[in-house]
Parts: sequence; C-alpha cells; structure tokens
Amino acid sequence: MRSIVPAASLALLLITSAGASPQTPEATRFTTTVDSYLSRLEHADSLSGTVLIARGGHIIFEHSYGKANVELSVPNSNNTRYRIFSTTKQFTAAAVLILAGEGRIDLHASVLKYLPELPSEWQGATVQEMLTHTSGIPNEENTWAQTFMQNDVKTQLANLALVAPKLAGHRLTDPPGSKWRYNNFAYDLLACIVARVSNQGYASFVREHIFTPAGMLDAGFDDRRQAEGGMYVGSASIPRLASGYNGTPGNLMTAFPQMFASRGAGGIYATAEDLFHYYNAISAGRIVPPELERQAVDSAYSTGPDAAYGYGWMISRKDSITVVHHSGGTNGYVADYARYPASRICIVILTNRGFTNLSPIRDTIFRMVSSPVHASGRRPGA
Repeated sequence: MRSIVPAASLALLLITSAGASPQTPEATRFTTTVDSYLSRLEHADSLSGTVLIARGGHIIFEHSYGKANVELSVPNSNNTRYRIFSTTKQFTAAAVLILAGEGRIDLHASVLKYLPELPSEWQGATVQEMLTHTSGIPNEENTWAQTFMQNDVKTQLANLALVAPKLAGHRLTDPPGSKWRYNNFAYDLLACIVARVSNQGYASFVREHIFTPAGMLDAGFDDRRQAEGGMYVGSASIPRLASGYNGTPGNLMTAFPQMFASRGAGGIYATAEDLFHYYNAISAGRIVPPELERQAVDSAYSTGPDAAYGYGWMISRKDSITVVHHSGGTNGYVADYARYPASRICIVILTNRGFTNLSPIRDTIFRMVSSPVHASGRRPGA
C-alpha cells in the first residue's frame, strides 16, 4: 500500500523489512532518489501503478503510487494486479518453447501441421515465423475478437472452429520470413497450437507449466463474462485488480477493456512481483530449456536500427546497452517489463493509466540503478 512515511524512512523500510542487512547510506540515497522521482510523476498525475527494480535476482526497490480505484479512493499497493496486455506474448512464446523442448512442437514446421483448418494458402508460414511476427499471416484480430465476443465460446480452439471458415481464401500478406508486421492474431493462433498439442486449454497449460513453477501466485486470465452482450466483467470481478483509466492527466475516464478474447496475445493480469518471479525462473532455466531461451533472443528478426523481435521479446540496443523487453497497453492499462542481461537488472512498471508512456520512465530508472552507487538487494515477499 502507498506509504505515508517520509522518503528516507521508506528507503530503510524497503530493504530492512526483508531481514536483509540495513541499507548503506549510498543505498538509502538511491532509494530516496528513485522514490522522489516517481513521486513527482505521481503528483503530476503522470504515474499511477507499481514500480519494481531488481538486480542480481533480488528486489532493490518496490513501491506503488496513485489510485487503483479513483472513485473509491483505493490506493495502488504492491499486491495490486494489472492487465499486462501484449506483455502476455512472452508467456505464449514460452508455452510454445516448453512444448518444443519436449519434442511436441517443431518450430520450423508449417502452422498447418497443427492447425489444418486454416487456409491452405498459409502452408508456407512456420511456427517460428509466427513467434517473430514474420509469418505473413494476415492480422485477423478483429475477426477473432468479434467472433469470441458474439458467441458463447469457452476456449481458444472453440473460437478457432468458428473463425476458420471466415478465413477461407485469405492469402498471406507477405512471403513468410520476408517482412516484420506486428500481429496479435498470430499469437492467438499460437495459443491454439499450445491447446491442441498439449490437449489441455491454453490458459490451463500456462498456469500449470509457467505460473505455478515460477511462483506467480497472483497471475491469471480474465475469462468471465457479463450477462449483457458477452462483454467481459470489469475489475470488480477479480480481487485486487486495478480499475483502468483513459483520458489525460487530471481528466480521467473509466476504461472498459475489451481485448480478453485475445488470450494468447494479451489476456494476462499480474502483479509486479509476479513478473519478477518469472524473470528469476526464466534466468534459472526453470521454465524454458536454456538453449531455447537463448534462441528466443538470438533468433530475433530485425525491425529497425538497433531493434529486433525474438520469440515474444523485443530486443533493443542503445548506447551499447542491450535490453530485452516487452510492453503492453491498450484500454486503461500500460505495462513495461525489461531485463538488462549484462547488468542483471530487471525493471517492471505496471500502470492503470492508458495514456502513460513508460519507456522514458524506465530509461530514467535504469540510469539511476546502473550508476556506480546503487542499492543492495532484498528478497521478494517482504
């Protein structure tokens, strides 16, 4: 919960509450500096959410700002859940790689090997190209979402059965592997592949093989509907889920997200610590086989100068620093999840303001934490 203690006291609280050694004066200054910067953004209504910073597998800063529910004056806390939208893609990619590691998915095989109901014109598109947004498959995300919303379907494969006939005769937009086009629909199809190959629902597979072993106790999928119009229920249906807001600072409008049909592309909600636990699990090789996790980055397709897209990860290089990251945001929420391999720094920023640009905030935090003077770590869960 948002602390009302002075920043200097907050700095000590963040570290010593975990039973770690008391902070050094330098570490206290670091924590105070970060909190002061983020508090200024909060007071300008430019930040409402949770920020977590980790180094070497330990949390060195975690704090929440703003309101989870403005109307009820409920503050965000470190236990607040947020929709992470397209940050979900790394989990869908991980599910594919888990099955690839078991020899049950061939990354170089045609999508039609696993989803033969799709148009025959898509024969040349491979699973790997779907992961990197280079398959040439048309982005039919609107068809997918509208079909899901308008019908009483419960699973990805049930929706695919309704969508596939609508795709008959649809050709690839580009030759496979020739061009990068961001494609939510391709990740919904990857979720279908996971469901079919595993013989269990996509969400169930992710919970069993990723959330549980990673210790992501608060992560989940929003798959409950309202009675009216098939729309998804709001934040009140999920304990501790922040309400989303659009608009501008000082002029907020309650958001009504409608993207949950796209579970594989953007259907997860989580806390900041959930994403930290995932970072540690991935780094330790507990989720995806290490050689495939390396491939997820090394096989990235160039999307522009110093930028590429791997298997559910964006890879950027700036000032000789490489960052592996993914953002996600649409109606009412924005997420930014980044890891810096060389310095073993992880930064998670989750907000319930759909208009917030998190990239410059993350860049500023990284400059603070990567300076010669920085905080020592603490264990999560304090």
